Amino acid sequence: MWALLQQSPETAHIHYIPCDSHGLHLTFKDLLFPSKDYNRRQINTKMSHFFAEGPNKLVNCFRKSDKQLAYLHNIMTIVYGKPRALIATVPTRWGTQYRQLESIAKSEEALKAYALHPNATPKLKGLILQEGFWSSITTLQAFLRPLHEYQKMSESNASTLNKVYLQ
Repeated sequence: MWALLQQSPETAHIHYIPCDSHGLHLTFKDLLFPSKDYNRRQINTKMSHFFAEGPNKLVNCFRKSDKQLAYLHNIMTIVYGKPRALIATVPTRWGTQYRQLESIAKSEEALKAYALHPNATPKLKGLILQEGFWSSITTLQAFLRPLHEYQKMSESNASTLNKVYLQ
C-alpha cells in the first residue's frame, strides 16, 4: 500500500511509516483471524487454527461456565493468593490477542491444577493437557510480542517518528 501511494503524484510527497497502530492491528487480525481468499474460501492457517481452537476456546469455555470458572478461581486463590483474569479477545479490540496469551501463560500452573480437578470438564481438561499446547502458547506469544510492543509504542501520546523502532 505504501509503495503504491508513493507512486501516485498526488500522494508521493507524503512520508509513509509502515508501523502505524491501525496497520499493526490489521496484521494481528490477518494472522489470527484470516478472512476469505478471492474465491470466497475461508483462509485457514496453523496459527489461526491454534488460536481459535486453543486460547480462544479455553477462555470462552470458562466464560460460558460460571461453575468451571469458580473451580479455576478457587485454585488460583490457592496458587497465587487471588484469582486472575483470563482475557477474552475480539478481532477489533487492539491488544487483546496478545494479552489473552499473556493471561493464559501467567495462569499456567493454576490451569494445569484445574485440569486435575475431579469436576473439570473433559473438553477443558483435554485442551489444557493437550501435547504441545503450552509450547504453542509460548511460541505464539514470543512471535506476537514485538508486534504488540510496536503497536503500543506507535499509539502512545508521546510517540514521534524517533520513538517507533523497527527491526
